[in-house]
Amino acid sequence: GTSPLSDNVEGNKSNEDSTSVLYVHEKLGLQKPFEVEQGENLATGPDVDGIRITGLNTRLKDFDIRAEKSLGAEIREISALAGPALGSVIADPLMSLIDTACVGQQCSLELAALGPNTAIFNLVFQVFAFIGVATTNVIASKLPSAPGLSEEEREARKLETGKLMSNAFTLAMVSGVLCCIIMETIPKALLVTMGASPEMMAPALTYLKIRALASPAVMVMCAAQDAWTPLKIFCAAGVVNLVLDVYLITFAGYGIAGAAWATLFAQYLGASAFMPYIAMASALAPGAIVRMTGYAILTCKATYIGTIASAAHQVGLQVFRFLAFIPEPLSITAQSLIARDFKKRERVRRLAKTLLASGVTAGCVLGLVVVGIFAYLPWLFTSDPMVVAAIQELCPQAFFAIITLSTIMVMDGIAIGSGDFSYLPRTSMLATAGCWIGAQYCTGIGSVWWTLLVFFGLRLMYHFGHVVQRWDSHPLGNFKAKLC
Repeated sequence: GTSPLSDNVEGNKSNEDSTSVLYVHEKLGLQKPFEVEQGENLATGPDVDGIRITGLNTRLKDFDIRAEKSLGAEIREISALAGPALGSVIADPLMSLIDTACVGQQCSLELAALGPNTAIFNLVFQVFAFIGVATTNVIASKLPSAPGLSEEEREARKLETGKLMSNAFTLAMVSGVLCCIIMETIPKALLVTMGASPEMMAPALTYLKIRALASPAVMVMCAAQDAWTPLKIFCAAGVVNLVLDVYLITFAGYGIAGAAWATLFAQYLGASAFMPYIAMASALAPGAIVRMTGYAILTCKATYIGTIASAAHQVGLQVFRFLAFIPEPLSITAQSLIARDFKKRERVRRLAKTLLASGVTAGCVLGLVVVGIFAYLPWLFTSDPMVVAAIQELCPQAFFAIITLSTIMVMDGIAIGSGDFSYLPRTSMLATAGCWIGAQYCTGIGSVWWTLLVFFGLRLMYHFGHVVQRWDSHPLGNFKAKLC
């Protein structure tokens, strides 16, 4: 392109270089200028603010500027988005994990009663994650901070994104109220559907009817994201929940009802802190919904097997689910960055591969963590030796399952960010069908968790098959042809 200043520079050799530098600086939105020698045509230019300038000719009429971010800059950008997003995805699993740990120290029956409850809450709340998907993708294409915008355009985008986030916040509130009404109206039917036995029905009903009142707060917390603010608030809410759980369950003797009241209070406290910070929701609806469906199927099967199996599954699933949410910000980041830079094919291809490698690495690290917890720390969640032994049997299944899931999350994000997500419902149908069929042949808690691995494995296989099928047009392939 040519600068509007070219008429002033043409024939003025002394000012050509400085004006060129200023033009490049403004065009790329750099934080500081860089220096080039007059008349120099660079094959690879300087690395400024993490952006490498290539193909630079200092004559303004011949400008051919390409910005190529270094690997380090890409990793920093991914971290800047993924770190804060962690807060919005751990809110509900953190509360359930704390409840599981505290209740499990007191009573195995009440611990088992948490199983069908958490399956209900996971499934119901994740169904409404479409709010986050829609908001994330629209905002990614309308960021006020995008380079090359005038002040008027930036202000217009701020107003537009603010209105969008406000609507998402309102929709989250309405969805939460509707969920609360449904769960308060037919609690017993929901628990029976999830496999609750007659002996655990009383404590399960108590927990469900109390915690259902927190539905609006949970929806708001899941639909709120503002830099590092959510992560700090969720951590504070988790501490409040832990303190109240210990007091109400251990010292006041309220048992599972105390856990429900503690979670209710902590979630409303966390939601109230977001009122000044209404921002975009972020979640991956297709992946989240199918995960919760699989969890619900396997929870039903574990509950039918028996109390020990149900209690072990409750502890194992809550630890697994909590850790499994940690790589989800990488999926959210993939949605945002791939959608934003989609026309820059080389950058998107490199970015997609970096994200995929990050997902696999995160899965391996989390696999070691989950094995360590299952093998050496189950006593944090239960004092029953039979339940402890059952949890320890799940180490290999949990290790491979969390690596597989972490990889799937990133591939889901790449698919949505690139607009190539029409095949995702088919992966969900295949995985859910495989999970349901596998559950029919489960005879113990170990086979239930092998079915969990099959459930995730089917989705990953479909993803890789799709990449191979569209190798020339997929960001993880050659990415040369246009996506159909």
